[in-house]
Amino acid sequence: MTRVEIEIDGRMVEAAIALEESSDSTLVSFTCGDLSGRAEVSQPEPGRYHLLIGNSVFRCDRDRLADGTESVVVNGRRILATARDRRRRHRESTSDSGVIRLTSPMPGRVVACPVEPGTVVEKGQGIIIVEAMKMQNEIAAPRAGRVTEIRTAPGQTVDAGEILAILE
Repeated sequence: MTRVEIEIDGRMVEAAIALEESSDSTLVSFTCGDLSGRAEVSQPEPGRYHLLIGNSVFRCDRDRLADGTESVVVNGRRILATARDRRRRHRESTSDSGVIRLTSPMPGRVVACPVEPGTVVEKGQGIIIVEAMKMQNEIAAPRAGRVTEIRTAPGQTVDAGEILAILE
C-alpha cells in the first residue's frame, strides 16, 4: 500500500492506496482521511479519468494551470490537489539556483522521457512521464533550468521517491 499526503484546496489529508490491475480497468482500495473504500478507475483518454465508487461516477480531468501547477476538475468542480509521498517530506528546494532531484511520486512505469541531458527547460515543462494505475503523471520542472542527468528510460519500473532526473 502506498501512503501519500494530499493537499486538497489548502488542507492536508493522509491517504493510502493499493492497486489491482485488470485488462479493462484498475481497482483501487483507498483510505483518504476518514473515508475508505474501493474504486474502479478507467482512463478513456489522456488526462481524463472515470472513477466508479459504489453507485457514484466521478469524471476527473487533470488540468495544468498557467503557473505550471495542476488541478483536477471533478464533475465540473475545480480542486487544487498535490500529492506527496510521506517519505519525501523534505523535498528539494525549488529556489532559483542549485540542484533539484526530480522524483517519482508513486511506483509505476516510465512511459516517456521527452527531454535529454543538456536540455534547457522552462518551469512546468515535462521531463519524465510515469504511468501508475493506468494514469500518466508528468514530472515537470519546478523552475527553469538545465537537465543534467536522466536516470531512467521508457519501460523501466520505478519506486516512489526514486530519483528520475537532475535539474540545475
